[in-house]
Amino acid sequence: SIAGELSHPANLPSNVRYIGPISRFENKQEDKLYDLLIILSGPEPQRTLLENILIKELQSYKGKSVLIRGTQENTISINNSVEVINIANAVQLNQLILQSETVLSRCGYTTVMDLIKLKKKAILIPTPGQTEQEYLGKYLMQKGILFCCSQETFSLSHALEQLQKTNLSFPQYDWNKYKKTIQHITHNTQPTTQ
Repeated sequence: SIAGELSHPANLPSNVRYIGPISRFENKQEDKLYDLLIILSGPEPQRTLLENILIKELQSYKGKSVLIRGTQENTISINNSVEVINIANAVQLNQLILQSETVLSRCGYTTVMDLIKLKKKAILIPTPGQTEQEYLGKYLMQKGILFCCSQETFSLSHALEQLQKTNLSFPQYDWNKYKKTIQHITHNTQPTTQ
């Protein structure tokens, strides 16, 4: 389980079937071009609040980074070592993740599955007030899968330092289980007649 109690509650209907993790991304060989990829997403005002924190932090960051803002609002510029992209499509995002040493993003379930599939070292920052992201971040830290820290006390240099000290390991999953499960369900379901 990637999500603990979020995906395995105490009581489930008898017809529930688990399809396993899913991701639209492919894990392929790419040259490393960036030290850090930042993917911003989520509701306002939290997206902008985190962006403002990161813009300030990136002023003193020495590595090469790319910031995907997740909005079309106002083009920004930070410094010469930070490439800024407002919106990235799935193909671009897949490539940028693979080209980056470390990813910094929110702690959404889809993002978590993508990072695990691509075996990508990451710093996750749950959206404040989104209890499922806060739970997921703590759970993944306890399991040693991904590194998580709070937006309230965030420091990029400290987070990167702590990430280097954290021993993470990615669980092995069958990324095609959903196909087998759907095939099994469709072959075992009798059509209804009216």
